[in-house]
Amino acid sequence: MGVSLLDDARTPFVGLENNIPNSFLNAEVVLLWSVRALRSLVLAHTCAATDCLSCELKFLFRMFDQGLRDGLQHGYQGTVVHATNFYRLLTHVPDSIAFGILDNPNGIPARS
Repeated sequence: MGVSLLDDARTPFVGLENNIPNSFLNAEVVLLWSVRALRSLVLAHTCAATDCLSCELKFLFRMFDQGLRDGLQHGYQGTVVHATNFYRLLTHVPDSIAFGILDNPNGIPARS
């Protein structure tokens, strides 16, 4: 009888993919989702813009909520949510680049 780490690691919670550029921002995205008032505002957001950070956050928040609901109701192991579009959109926000928040697309890390 061996010990399985997978049995101990099961969780209904949702995670974000971590093998993409700028995935170090995942903790901030989860923090934003965990602030109930902010989550409600983002989920109520509607617009017709094609490049809207709030719309991308809304998509991520809906995926978090759906994954958590499925995990709790059906005992699923945590789901991985893909935030590639959100991070790609951040690269077009001038302040993200000006403040050195994002990694350079050429693989050069943000300010150290």
